[in-house]
Amino acid sequence: MRRTSVFILLGFLGLIYGAGSAHGTDAQPEVDTSGGEAIKMLYIGFSLSISCNMTNLESTTLQLEWFKNDIKLESNDRIKIFQENSSIYIAEPSRDDVGEYKCQTAGVIAGDNPLHKIIQVIFLEIRRLDKSMVVTEGGELIIECPVEGHPPPGIQWYKDSELIADAINGTQLTLQPNDKEMPNGLMKVTGVQLEHRGNYSCTIISKNQKYERSIFVRVKGVYAALWPFLGILVEMIVLGIIIFIFEKRRAKAEFDESDTDQGNDQKADNNRGQRRK
Repeated sequence: MRRTSVFILLGFLGLIYGAGSAHGTDAQPEVDTSGGEAIKMLYIGFSLSISCNMTNLESTTLQLEWFKNDIKLESNDRIKIFQENSSIYIAEPSRDDVGEYKCQTAGVIAGDNPLHKIIQVIFLEIRRLDKSMVVTEGGELIIECPVEGHPPPGIQWYKDSELIADAINGTQLTLQPNDKEMPNGLMKVTGVQLEHRGNYSCTIISKNQKYERSIFVRVKGVYAALWPFLGILVEMIVLGIIIFIFEKRRAKAEFDESDTDQGNDQKADNNRGQRRK
């Protein structure tokens, strides 16, 4: 009787353990999604590699699907998808490859909400500005911030570390897209004055990162270009006066010398006349 009771108890415990084990198998395992980049920079002329690195607690790589802007990606001549290391490789990327990439678990983990990770791929190209430039008083000052980006970065302008809107009269200031269609990428100041001389800079803001390009502006007076000409003109006038005075004195000396010669000749003629008498 006692043996029968022990066998019944052991069987009951076995059923409970089996049910628990079955329940544990059906449950969704935890997954580490901390690997990979949240933001990836695209550089024209260089290959692009995007990593996801999602693994489960046993460090087993999961089967993943890749999407760009919610459109599923497949391996082709341009894009290579590697399941071994959960990555995408593009040998020759272009601006069209900018966008939101998503890696998502596919058919391995049960549940209606598959795990995913989002990587933003952005493009940002910043060129150099000249160190300085010269504009004429009364003319236009035009500076272009040498940047192109997708998505377009934020651009702020400064003069001598002061916001451009506070440093220059609003009626003279215009901000418009640059030649790459970046908003506020070109600054124009009309009716330039001498006080507009200074250091101008554009601050580029992209994904919480800041970059700066600056140029020093010199303003020359509206008559500044005439000073060299006036200097040459004055030199020519002074030289002309000197030549005139010199020639006048030389002519007078020659005239005086001629009168002296004529007087001597006349005296000689008179002396010869007296001798004959």
